[in-house]
Amino acid sequence: MAKPKLSGMTWDHPRGYRCLEAASDLHAAQTGVTINRTRRSLQAFADAPIGDLAKSHDLIILDHPHVGLIAESQCQAPLPIPENGAAGSLGGGLESYVWQEQLWAYPAIADRALGAHALTAKTSHGASFSMSSATLPRNA
Repeated sequence: MAKPKLSGMTWDHPRGYRCLEAASDLHAAQTGVTINRTRRSLQAFADAPIGDLAKSHDLIILDHPHVGLIAESQCQAPLPIPENGAAGSLGGGLESYVWQEQLWAYPAIADRALGAHALTAKTSHGASFSMSSATLPRNA
């Protein structure tokens, strides 16, 4: 008997398709069930009604602007909030997929702006050097 196949969809950008590839590979390794992967241009992904995509795909890698539409249309079921909640995501990632106190997608992409501090100083001998906060010890 042939194993079932699932269908996955995302937009044609590494931020989308790499997540789909990783999830597909992990799922196949754990279950033996493959996920056929489909990519669309960002515009085609944005133009397609999310409800239509949900009807024809088992797994969708999407971005948080779709969450309100998903919640309103109920085209997907809400997901359980992970036990570690927001502590398990970067910079509000999990919260961006919550609408009306329900979770509609899991954050898969760490696309956050991060700050850095750079310091340029002169030694007592007049030589300049630079370092970033990432290279400073924790107690500095």
